[in-house]
Amino acid sequence: MAFDDTAGTAGGPFAPWSRTDDPLTALPTVRLRMLVWIRWCAVSGQLATLLIVQYGLGLDYSMALPVAIVGATAAYNLSLHLQYPPTHRLSNRAAMLHMLFDQLQLMALLGLTGGIANPFTVLMVVPATVGAITLPRWASLRLFAATVMGATLIAFVYRPLPWGDDPLVLNDTYLAGCWIAVMTTVSFLAAYVAQVSVEARRRDRAYATLERTLAGERQLSALGALSAAAAHELGTPLGTIKLAAREITQELDPADPLYEEAALIDTQATRCRDILKRMTEAGRLDAPSSPFPFASPEALMREIVGPYESDERGPEIAIQVERPDLDPGAVPVIPRRPEIMQALGNFVENATDFARDRVDVNIRWDRDTLAIAIVDDGPGFDATILSHLGEPYVSNRRIGSIERAEAHGAGGLGLGIFIAKTLLERTGARVKFVNTSDKGARVDVIWPRSRLDAQGDPGLPGPAC
Repeated sequence: MAFDDTAGTAGGPFAPWSRTDDPLTALPTVRLRMLVWIRWCAVSGQLATLLIVQYGLGLDYSMALPVAIVGATAAYNLSLHLQYPPTHRLSNRAAMLHMLFDQLQLMALLGLTGGIANPFTVLMVVPATVGAITLPRWASLRLFAATVMGATLIAFVYRPLPWGDDPLVLNDTYLAGCWIAVMTTVSFLAAYVAQVSVEARRRDRAYATLERTLAGERQLSALGALSAAAAHELGTPLGTIKLAAREITQELDPADPLYEEAALIDTQATRCRDILKRMTEAGRLDAPSSPFPFASPEALMREIVGPYESDERGPEIAIQVERPDLDPGAVPVIPRRPEIMQALGNFVENATDFARDRVDVNIRWDRDTLAIAIVDDGPGFDATILSHLGEPYVSNRRIGSIERAEAHGAGGLGLGIFIAKTLLERTGARVKFVNTSDKGARVDVIWPRSRLDAQGDPGLPGPAC
């Protein structure tokens, strides 16, 4: 029976290792064909050695059991070669069992041919070394423990080799030295190659993370270019819409049912024009810098929510500040950088779009962190995509108010959330999306104080802390 992924199912001979939460049942990583090829090399060498000892050296020694073991191994290996395709991969648990089989087969041969004094005991390092390279730490430790127990067993239980008329007598001190030498070699090589393997895996993960980051940066750059082009192209038709809406409101009687709708179109066109203006100014490299490059969290959020507080049809917006009992000079400051203000403004706008009556902006800090929470009393985030928020093309809300959703364009592709989250993470913030207990939505933006209190550029690129 092959040690495949199904070998450890309930009731099988390896059921103790069949737990679904065991790290040994990770995704397949080792190719079976590689282990089969190594085993063919071992079988060839073992068979050649037995033939040389039997016929080349002419020793009077029964080779029936050793040859039977080698033959059974060859038959098992041939069945694996014929049963599975070259691309078949094993789980960590199955790969460990294959290597354990190879180690036990080798120890059985060594026990029948001199035990620990056999010069070929050095071959015990091969399965342990291969396991240290390809298997996770716990699987490698189990394989190493099996090697130690097997080497200790054949140091005491073995069939001595025939030495002719002048037998070679090996005292216990020499045999103990052989055991220590084998264990030292196995331990050193296994630890060394395991460390090299860990470093290689870390490097691969770092490269993969870098590729994902670069892909996100490229996508963000493409969206930035697209938004700049959209801001330029939409200026003219938006001005036409605003002009037409204003002329309609001038011609209609205020009591006309269409007057309110025309006024709404005029108001929203003005809002779109202001948004496009901010986007254009934020993207200009030669834009004049603000005379106040830093602001307190409360002042910054009041500046951001100002345009939304003037909307009579919108919800009430309340800013609450939780001031800790710290030195007044310890009040944090936030750089008034366009990406921070645009990102926080995006979250505030999203909250006002879906809130029923109220949006709360809660600000709190301590000696280590600054947290800004934007909470609304709307329908909350859709639980089915909550864990994917921040990825592009993921719609972020259930539609709670059809009228307001249609008026503000809610239920989009999730690009605004993706851009805002990416921009804030580039400044060192962590962004979390949760649903509150009363079915509202909450966005938490948390900065380390060390990033914000720096006198230099607090938005140096780096991972979010």
